[in-house]
Amino acid sequence: SVGFSKEIMPILQEKCVMCHNATFHMGNVKLHTYEAILPYVQSGSLIGSIKHEPEFKPMPAPNVKLEESKIQKIENWIADGAKND
Repeated sequence: SVGFSKEIMPILQEKCVMCHNATFHMGNVKLHTYEAILPYVQSGSLIGSIKHEPEFKPMPAPNVKLEESKIQKIENWIADGAKND
């Protein structure tokens, strides 16, 4: 099982939080805490964006994609219930 605080949050802090935090929230998206992330997990937009699926805005940027191993960790975490550890 993939842990949020030790595996998922570090990925988001490295790749997402600089633009999506409490102070600076591009696109009105905040990803700096578990509580802030959860609505995007539930709607499917977090995984849709990082996988660059057509109906979602590609993130972290249109021409930059997370490494497949990081995407897989996030997918596994979501599939396991997106628990906050």
